[in-house]
Amino acid sequence: PTATFDLRDLTKAESTSIAYRITDGDLECTDEVEADYTYVFNFFGDISYYSELPSYCGDDSAAAVQFGVGGQINSCHTLGRYDADYDDQIWSLLDKSSDADPSKGVSLKYLDGDPCAGGVKRQLTLNVECFNHPYRLVSASESVFQRCAYEINVQSYHGCPQECPITVNGLCDGHGLCMMELNDATHGTPHCYCNTGRGGNDCSEKVHDKHTSSADSDEGSGTGVQIAFLVILLLIFFALVGSIVYMTLQVMRYRKETTETYTAFNAMNTEEIELHAGASRETS
Repeated sequence: PTATFDLRDLTKAESTSIAYRITDGDLECTDEVEADYTYVFNFFGDISYYSELPSYCGDDSAAAVQFGVGGQINSCHTLGRYDADYDDQIWSLLDKSSDADPSKGVSLKYLDGDPCAGGVKRQLTLNVECFNHPYRLVSASESVFQRCAYEINVQSYHGCPQECPITVNGLCDGHGLCMMELNDATHGTPHCYCNTGRGGNDCSEKVHDKHTSSADSDEGSGTGVQIAFLVILLLIFFALVGSIVYMTLQVMRYRKETTETYTAFNAMNTEEIELHAGASRETS
């Protein structure tokens, strides 16, 4: 994969009480109870910048030291040194797979530390995961696979390939992800994959997205059709209601007229019967 890295922005050169410092603890996956150690380190430089380094850590020319806490107090060991002449030899990609993804981050290794039991020299690996954050310490521990080998895990956008630019808003301008290319032509090359509506090599540009516009247009068209259909349904509903009301009124009027006609007819028949009865009595 074609990728370039530059961690020099993480290097501390001026004296400060704010150090790259982290304390580990016992590993639950081992039977042995590991001591608590505090680690102080630097990127491509020594730890002489740390103004509060314990006095019993006499070697401030080291790139990283480990000193004890509690029962291990007054115990201080150099974990490795930085030599600018061997820069190219201490770098490696964080992803160690056969199809290594450079957008995962980078590792650097400090060697030639103080010897531990058995004469094995201590060493420290700094794993810098590509992450949209200036700098965050994650963990520190001794390797379960190699004695006297230690690892510190860090998250930082400085651990991302330079092919994924950093702006004032962060990695890929905060509007994309740093990922490696998967096509055959440029496979393995990392770059910013921008969010919808963003473009440019650092995703800082606002762009007109045809797919989004088309989708919005289709959505708007679909909404218009739905509204028209709803209006038609409402008109049909009101027409039905009006028809039912009209028919009800007609039936009620018909029933009223029928009742009035029937009443009038009965009254006429009663009057004729009475007249007929009166005429019969006169004849008699």
